[in-house]
Amino acid sequence: MQAKSVGRLGFQWGMFAAIFSSTRCGFQRYRRRNDWVNVLTAGVVAGAAFGAGTRNWKQVAGATGLVCLLCHVAEDSR
Repeated sequence: MQAKSVGRLGFQWGMFAAIFSSTRCGFQRYRRRNDWVNVLTAGVVAGAAFGAGTRNWKQVAGATGLVCLLCHVAEDSR
């Protein structure tokens, strides 16, 4: 039972990472800029994709975008 849960969560995180990464790279290539807007947009898109099955998918998308943006700012400050 535990292995099944770990496998399911690992797959979900992998899908989130794939959606986030491809969206961020796509926006970076389209906009020809490497800035926080790409990170925020990719976070919102990935959050919306995973929050689509919930009642409050807009809140999930917004929170995910904010967390991704905060991680980007923390990484850039080093």
